[in-house]
Amino acid sequence: MHLADRLFLAGLLSTPALAAASAPDVFELGLEQLTQLQVNVASGKTDSIVDAPAIVSSYSRADLEKFGIRTLKDMLSFIPGFVRQETYLGTTAIGVRGISDGFNQKLLLLIDESPYWMTSHSDMPLLGIPFEAIDHIEVIRGPASVMYGTNASAGIVRVVTRKNDKPELALAGGSHGLVNGGGYLSYAVGEQGRLDLSFEGQRDDGYMGQYRNTIRVPAGFPNAGQTDGELNREENMSSALARYSQGGLNLALQAFRSQTNGLAFASSLANQSELIYRGSLVHGDYSWRVGQAEVKFYSDYNNFYLELPTRNAGGYGVDGTGLVENPGGQYRWRSGSSVNFSPSPQFNLLAGVEYEKRTNELYELRTDVRTTPLMQADESSETALYAQGDYSWQDWRFLAGGRYTRIRNSEKEQHAATPRLGVVYRLNPASSLKLLYSAGFNVPNALQVYVKTPVLNGNRDLRPEQVAGTDLAYTWSQGNTLFVANGYYLRGRDFIGRRNLSINAAQVSYFNADNRFDRWGGELDYQLASGGWLNFANLAYQNQGNRRIDGDPSAYFTPRYTTAIGSSYRLLQQHRIGGALRFVSERAGVASSTQVDVNYQYEQARYELFVTLRNLFDRQLQLPEVANYTPTQVVNGGDRFNVLAGIRFRL
Repeated sequence: MHLADRLFLAGLLSTPALAAASAPDVFELGLEQLTQLQVNVASGKTDSIVDAPAIVSSYSRADLEKFGIRTLKDMLSFIPGFVRQETYLGTTAIGVRGISDGFNQKLLLLIDESPYWMTSHSDMPLLGIPFEAIDHIEVIRGPASVMYGTNASAGIVRVVTRKNDKPELALAGGSHGLVNGGGYLSYAVGEQGRLDLSFEGQRDDGYMGQYRNTIRVPAGFPNAGQTDGELNREENMSSALARYSQGGLNLALQAFRSQTNGLAFASSLANQSELIYRGSLVHGDYSWRVGQAEVKFYSDYNNFYLELPTRNAGGYGVDGTGLVENPGGQYRWRSGSSVNFSPSPQFNLLAGVEYEKRTNELYELRTDVRTTPLMQADESSETALYAQGDYSWQDWRFLAGGRYTRIRNSEKEQHAATPRLGVVYRLNPASSLKLLYSAGFNVPNALQVYVKTPVLNGNRDLRPEQVAGTDLAYTWSQGNTLFVANGYYLRGRDFIGRRNLSINAAQVSYFNADNRFDRWGGELDYQLASGGWLNFANLAYQNQGNRRIDGDPSAYFTPRYTTAIGSSYRLLQQHRIGGALRFVSERAGVASSTQVDVNYQYEQARYELFVTLRNLFDRQLQLPEVANYTPTQVVNGGDRFNVLAGIRFRL
């Protein structure tokens, strides 16, 4: 399809059609959704965006769908200061304020109250949550370890799932044979119980991803010496989530499988691979009131591992699979209790204790010829105590807290202490100023410590990463408008990196950066609902972005500017036209990228139709390789022009 044809189609979709009966109010964005946004991720209790003692963004799935955003990964790419980055291996790295790695070790994902990440690699299940299950996401930008522990040094993503909502079924199809189906159902169980079920499945033939300056194909292999080439990039998954609640009891059960494509080992075209994730989560918590305190006990079990089928893994013509010897033995088990004590409306004390056990089974490469150990089995644990006090006086709110963590594995014991301080001042009923300080840490994962292959070597002397951040923010919310402006300063220490020892020698190692590094920047976030319009816009600036800085390899791979703009307008009650623009400035020698999507929705009381034109101007989105921090390596970060269309039934 030529560009002119695409523009004509976009114009046709935006032309008002004759309206039938008026659409019900359920389709309209209530103004209180902007002026009274409530979040639970910031302090252990429900806060408004204006009062929350953290830099928090909240976006509903229904709002972002109006701009054509229809996956969790796309939702995260719309957050100020967040950058979505596809990697050689097939993972999706989410950078926050310029802090990132190939497996998302520095960003913690929560499904409601449950942390969910892989013990061996620290990645999170971005394809493991049914899209129809999502009500909204709450995001903290900056460290948040006091409440959430390890892996929360760059930020927190809390996926809040739907509960006691109207049942829906959805079906969509698109370019490259993409077929996606999902649904959400809710049932009353007895007089007080509620069961919520959601599911999703997707099959995708994939697009051709371009790779440039990979590790040279070794002699003796087909296309020896080749460093540039193509690889089909698929994205297939299936997932299910069940939640049961009754009074103070909450139970959850989740399971998923996902498959993407990439390059294994030393990023050579000779070693094309699949990245298969399998995971399951069981969570339970129970809370009750004791006088002026709420007491909670909770526990969750998370089994999450990967398989890596790879061409030529054992030499030319010898394919193999990297896999866990005993998948059921690789898990995280977390249990704890907390007390939320409020002796008066002005004072709240949150305190808790937490224990977490992690196991990593033997990871090995299996071929028809031999089985080779790649990563030894190990067991580690964290024991943590945390507390924070929250006091309000007139127009002031003061918060102070800390977390002490003891980290133990088979070889050594380490300790981490992370403080948190905050002051919020209400300028008037509509606005506030915030001064915030928080710290975070990441424990080295099993891959970084124990992996041993001809091309990749772990480092048993790695130290935990540490980061501390200070934010100054202004928040204004009045009528139908929300505006947030904030500046931040980060100080990082002992950051773990992965680097190729030579571009043509397949040797990769992990290391702690020798020196501390500083980062500073600013973010703007604006939301407006007025009449039939819904407008979101944000802008982020990172001063160290696209600069070569000794001891801070990720700075060069960080864009200095990012922006996301979404706009939607209701036409004649039942028709809505919208779109989104996302811009990422140049970094690591790769040109800036701009993606424009256009979306049309037709809404009835019982169903909704949509057509989304993605990457409307057919841009090739090239990205630098962040897994290895190799600036000469480039991967194609997304499909060119493509179409997605679907229908959602309200039962």
